[in-house]
Amino acid sequence: MRNINIYFAGVGGEGLMLLKEWIANFIINLDKAMRIEGCEKHGLAQRGGSTDACSRVLPGNDKKVWSPTLPWYSADYYIGLELQETVRNLKYSNPNKTIIITDLNILPPMLVLGGDEKLPTKLCLEKRLRDFYKERFIGLEATKLAKESFGHHRYSNAILYGVFIYKLIQTEFKTINNKKEIALDAILISGKDIENNTKAFEMGYNYLQAKI
Repeated sequence: MRNINIYFAGVGGEGLMLLKEWIANFIINLDKAMRIEGCEKHGLAQRGGSTDACSRVLPGNDKKVWSPTLPWYSADYYIGLELQETVRNLKYSNPNKTIIITDLNILPPMLVLGGDEKLPTKLCLEKRLRDFYKERFIGLEATKLAKESFGHHRYSNAILYGVFIYKLIQTEFKTINNKKEIALDAILISGKDIENNTKAFEMGYNYLQAKI
């Protein structure tokens, strides 16, 4: 198995760190020989500000990584929990290899809410990403689905987790058994709202499975 670089972008309160935790638990339980290095940024995230994180999956204990952060243009997978943040941090992606999975939701910043600035439209941002990344771009209304199904946006991260796991399985881990069950176990290990997060995971997993 190759090294895998995963980049996460979003805003505070969307569950980005929990998503990162689920993926780490999935990878570690999938193959005990693999390990994960990574980092995360908090700061203004606690007040709804920008936040990002990264994970570096290494196939063996003998592999060394000199930094837990990702160099620009090095992400193999890029998971965005908010569309503007996805676009702002594209320097970590590579148009020739990165698979982008993003929520199409936009959260207006204070300057927009105050009437001083205008946002680019969702359709404009989505079209640019689709044109640039083509079949490697996967965009869905995860926040909208979460609100409609569970009454709250907090489950959008579990929906994106399901999408990511299905794509990762099809791309990297076809020969390993019980992959979906291991991904669900990661939610169980976290101990956080297991029932609804499991249902949300299934929504995301089945969404991409149906499209492919």
